[in-house]
Amino acid sequence: MISATVPSLQYDVLVVGGGPAGVGAAVAAARMGAHTALLERGGLLGGMLTVAFVLFTIMLENAVTTRRQLDVLIAMMVLAGTVVALYGILQYLFGWGYQSTAWVDTDMFGDSFRVPSTLENPNMLGQYLI
Repeated sequence: MISATVPSLQYDVLVVGGGPAGVGAAVAAARMGAHTALLERGGLLGGMLTVAFVLFTIMLENAVTTRRQLDVLIAMMVLAGTVVALYGILQYLFGWGYQSTAWVDTDMFGDSFRVPSTLENPNMLGQYLI
């Protein structure tokens, strides 16, 4: 249980959570003229995306010490993305692996399916890279 002391001010909008959606909601409410408060339990706005980026940056600064290491890291990331994208294309062309009709608007696209391993689906991409 987290307890916090909030000043006894009156707000039109109270947004709980400083992740991407919470920050966006707070900014939108404030732009529309509402007296807005954003409540975040951690000290960093942006949620997991920001934390992951910050941790990756720290790891990168501490692990990569030469230009050659940086070039190899970038090449490996591009290679991994290329392999996953090619696998997604092969899935699409030859019907390999898992395909899903979930989240496909069949009225608009007909009997098409979704290829989950492409770069357009970061959740599946992360599973392939791990």
